[in-house]
Amino acid sequence: MDFRVLGALEVWRGTERVPVPGARRQRVLAALLLAPNAVVPLSRLAEMTWDDEPPASAVKQLRNSVSALRERLGDSAQRLILTEEPGYRIRVAEQDLDSLRFAAGVALDRYALHLVDALGFLVLMGGWEERVDTATAGLRAARRSGLTEHEANVLLARGEALVQMRHPDAEPDLTRASTLAEEIGNLHLQIAARTELGQLLRRQTRFAEALGDFDEARVLSRGFDT
Repeated sequence: MDFRVLGALEVWRGTERVPVPGARRQRVLAALLLAPNAVVPLSRLAEMTWDDEPPASAVKQLRNSVSALRERLGDSAQRLILTEEPGYRIRVAEQDLDSLRFAAGVALDRYALHLVDALGFLVLMGGWEERVDTATAGLRAARRSGLTEHEANVLLARGEALVQMRHPDAEPDLTRASTLAEEIGNLHLQIAARTELGQLLRRQTRFAEALGDFDEARVLSRGFDT
């Protein structure tokens, strides 16, 4: 099983993606994966699962979500998601979680390129509303992680899906992703965000602005030749 949290939440079994339906389940899984091999208290899970005050039935709903996740991930023996007071712990090896692989020293540029390619593949797959729901569920957790690259990747993934849905929030997401990528000096993400922005603006017949974004992406791409 391969888990990916650097961007929209994804679960893969070999070459097949394992869908995780339901925003609540996605948030619970993301919260556990952001603290791999560590116990996440139920109170913390509730905080990361609900935007507002958790309901009185929060603990019951969390337990139901974990039960559903175990079934979805083929963890009937409870060897992946462990029940440990005062909450749950997900047990993953370094090679099974992208953030652990990244922390172990994967080259930043090479890894960012892989992420951009993966996000582009997801966009081509369609299912835009599901992509938006998944990215939205992971955005709050990405921001809590404190890693700017996490947030930029999630915003890029959501922005690309929103573009396909012709949603007005696409431009703010892509603009923010570009800004964050610039702050951390990630050329791959900057180019991807600028290119997507240019395509969006061109569809809106804002040709001068679109040309500016395409030119910026072209200038940034020269950075790989230096």
